[in-house]
Amino acid sequence: MPRLSAADILGLLGIASGFVLVVLDKAGKLRGSLLLFLLALAAALTLPALLNFSWVHDAQGLAKFSRVLLAVCLVGAIYSLLAVWVSPDTRKHGAPKDSSQESKVNEKLDAITKILEAQGDAFSQKELLKKYPLGYIIFEVNYQNSVFPYDRQLLEQYDLDWSVVGFTKITEESYDLRLPDMQRRGYPTTIKNVHISGRKQASKYANGVALGELMMLSQIIAVRETGIVFLVGFGRSIELPKR
Repeated sequence: MPRLSAADILGLLGIASGFVLVVLDKAGKLRGSLLLFLLALAAALTLPALLNFSWVHDAQGLAKFSRVLLAVCLVGAIYSLLAVWVSPDTRKHGAPKDSSQESKVNEKLDAITKILEAQGDAFSQKELLKKYPLGYIIFEVNYQNSVFPYDRQLLEQYDLDWSVVGFTKITEESYDLRLPDMQRRGYPTTIKNVHISGRKQASKYANGVALGELMMLSQIIAVRETGIVFLVGFGRSIELPKR
């Protein structure tokens, strides 16, 4: 039985350590910079065994230099691949900022859901579609003019531009809000620069305005510290001529 040199023992220890470290990582027992440091240590332990091979050790001159360099690169490549494998991928887990943003969205969704549930069946999807057969949208506009859509059941034949939505006037008692521009597909008419205004308070009744073939009705569902929750519903008025 061949005797193992100290370099061989260190090499076997380094290889075994590499396997153990990967197992610990996959079991969730060891993570982060400590894991990477220990992998580097395992690589350092493995290298002497590879350099002790006769093909490397017994070479002379430039051949020995080339073989030593190859051994170092080989060990470095193997343990570098292991390090990449066990390193966490931030694109999969998401940055903390994204998680925080998602949490804020969920909080807003929950808040608006509770507001609607407190109104009973009046704001259920079934009842709203009875009242507004051409569709409706529930959304919040905050005081920085950022729009947060909550529930959308709109006509598919219309394209809406929500980038123009925002308060043109807002006080303690009243508001003026520009609604999205609307373009019906296949028709030349674009409905633009539509405003709704009134007292800044929740109302059970909707204010209506005729926009070509559409009857638009709007009301405030709730006034919150962060913004105002609106309902805009659509019914049929008159038919527009097709081009």
